[in-house]
Amino acid sequence: MPFGADAMKYPLHDQITEMQRKIQLLEGDKAAYYESSQSTIKKNRESIRQLRQENKGLCRKMAEANAGDEKIIKVAFHNRGLEKDAYRNMSGKAALTTLDQRVLTKMKRLNAIKHTTQTHQHRLDQLKTEYQRMRPEGRGGAPSADARTRKKEDDAMVVTSQES
Repeated sequence: MPFGADAMKYPLHDQITEMQRKIQLLEGDKAAYYESSQSTIKKNRESIRQLRQENKGLCRKMAEANAGDEKIIKVAFHNRGLEKDAYRNMSGKAALTTLDQRVLTKMKRLNAIKHTTQTHQHRLDQLKTEYQRMRPEGRGGAPSADARTRKKEDDAMVVTSQES
């Protein structure tokens, strides 16, 4: 039995040694992982700090740009209270675009009114001409030579238009 007991002790002793080595390796891996994760955490915190600073800077720039647009709108609409309030929260470009659209709409309306006015003026001129032709010259009731000539021209125009 002594042979059997020695044989059992040696492998058991080797097993314990092997297990201790594995534990040491695992502890080394654990320490390396801890150091690696701590390094990653530190880098991430630094990135977060830099991004926060960058975000603050961009917010300041945006606030300055909006303040500049607000100043421009205040200057442009200093005598127009309601319009100034309507454009106050818009950027300069958005306010400009809206104003351009309003100007274009009003230009179209103006052009339509001009066209209507010209049409009415033309019709008025036609009616004046027709009235002048129909009105006899003088009070005598006898048509003058000009009136007779106009009558012949009108008759000729009627015949020409009927032939067409």
